[in-house]
Amino acid sequence: MVSLLTREGEPTTVPGLPAPVAQGLIYPAVAIRFHPDSAALGHGFLLTIEAMEQMRGAYVPDEADWDDPAVSPLLAEDLAGAAPALVVTAGFDPLHYDDDAYADRLVKAGVEVEHRHYDDQVHGFFGMGILADSLALSVEVCDAMGRLMHRDAPLAE
Repeated sequence: MVSLLTREGEPTTVPGLPAPVAQGLIYPAVAIRFHPDSAALGHGFLLTIEAMEQMRGAYVPDEADWDDPAVSPLLAEDLAGAAPALVVTAGFDPLHYDDDAYADRLVKAGVEVEHRHYDDQVHGFFGMGILADSLALSVEVCDAMGRLMHRDAPLAE
């Protein structure tokens, strides 16, 4: 959301807050209502629908706020001008339906996006470095984010 709030011409509650140079979105929660197909992956794959509902209740208890783009950036009217993004999704993650849609919307809005979807992974794989495959993917994601962040940076002398 910071990337949307700091776009040029966007009113912000933190005057002078610089825009990020890039967004690193690793299986983000971009829509708090949850995609209808999320329920199919919400049991047996680490992140459960019950856990998602519990987190939603803790962070945004008032259902009237669920459609606010500050809470659900997927619902923002316009995504143009957001910082370039690396969007990482996992095939066995109930959030991936909304995350895939968000990546698509960013692209359609003209935002530079690298979308990495790992079909055989679960929500949380990025932090599972004890597993060889997860460690390798985490390194791959970090390398991609580093390249995105430094793509326009001057070379060190």
